[in-house]
Amino acid sequence: MPARSRFALTNGRIIPHLQASEFNALDVAHGAPAEWRRANLCPCRGQRSAAPNRDCARCRGFGWWWSDPVDVTIIETNDTTERMIRAWGTWQPGDISANMPTMVNGERALAGFNDRFYFPGRIERHYDRLTRGDTLASGATAERILSPVVSRMLSCSVIHADYAEGVDYELTPDEYGNGTIISWLPGGNQPAEGVEYSVSFEAACFYHVKDLKYRTEHGQRLPQAMRLEKKWTPRDLALIAQEAPTPPGEVA
Repeated sequence: MPARSRFALTNGRIIPHLQASEFNALDVAHGAPAEWRRANLCPCRGQRSAAPNRDCARCRGFGWWWSDPVDVTIIETNDTTERMIRAWGTWQPGDISANMPTMVNGERALAGFNDRFYFPGRIERHYDRLTRGDTLASGATAERILSPVVSRMLSCSVIHADYAEGVDYELTPDEYGNGTIISWLPGGNQPAEGVEYSVSFEAACFYHVKDLKYRTEHGQRLPQAMRLEKKWTPRDLALIAQEAPTPPGEVA
């Protein structure tokens, strides 16, 4: 059901007056539930260069940390990739376009660059490779899965051994939203220090806000148009590149 409009006659022309409240109602009725985490600039960034400290215990070198999740409803827009390229300039596989409601929980909502959106109803399989005992210069562990919303571990293994969640290790979401920490349990089996191990897991798919468009009409702030960039682990990207079929006319 499309959002209703109000109309006014201006200079002999019928001009629609879009209602932000009705756009929001449309989002709630037909959108997908998501977790919205606001991005915050990390204080580790240099005053002059603005470059993040790659050994920062808070942001892990991302330069950002993310606030606690807020439940929102996001509606994806029905635009074609060609239209999106014209509108945004670039478009990557997995990206989506969506509208951000103007109000969330009775308060004004304003998405910003690098905010994250997680869709708990959309579960995907991911892969990563970690190193036992890997730490940052700050002493914080670097044994982390990229996503902070892991729904199920499928495997954690080295060549000759498999490790069980709850017996050998446990998962703890990072307090600043930078992934999920793997903590090895006393008395359980674990890889030797410095040994690489692979993990397979299911997690809610998530996106970063890559671009935003602010829209107003007749003094009303309408839902923001967003381009959301799909996020993958480094191992996902390596596997995608390795397993992708060779384009026609090219030789592998």
